[in-house]
Amino acid sequence: MINNQFVLNFPDGWKESTVYTFEGPEDSGVKHNLVLMIDHDIDKKADLEAYVASRIEHLGQSLPSFELLSKKASLISDSQAVEIVYTYTPGTIPLFQKQYYIHKVPTIFLFTATFIKKTLRTLEPEIDAIVHSLNTIDEKNVVDHFYK
Repeated sequence: MINNQFVLNFPDGWKESTVYTFEGPEDSGVKHNLVLMIDHDIDKKADLEAYVASRIEHLGQSLPSFELLSKKASLISDSQAVEIVYTYTPGTIPLFQKQYYIHKVPTIFLFTATFIKKTLRTLEPEIDAIVHSLNTIDEKNVVDHFYK
């Protein structure tokens, strides 16, 4: 999928903070989704591990009953990545989230998928495949895609 593109002009002091939400299937009464946040202009020398650690610290402070279940370094779309899985309980049902931090210099793509215990097993492979299909496009790629 290639999303719609547009151009806006902003004065100094404004910063883009793009967030996309992709709606997934409903299962066991839960409507699943995948959220993508794009953090631009990350320093080329930025330490992805430190970036992720600061995000985990924030999650721990802001989510009720937060528990980090796993954290692993990986390679996604030929880029350094870190994947984490955690649980928290915002109400009566524990939720599980998997986050993928992908550092395509100078940008970090942060995907967040939310699951219940059952769908963490059943939908995770589908979400993994979507995230691993990430490919950035430049002007040449767009021209090649539309004019072949």
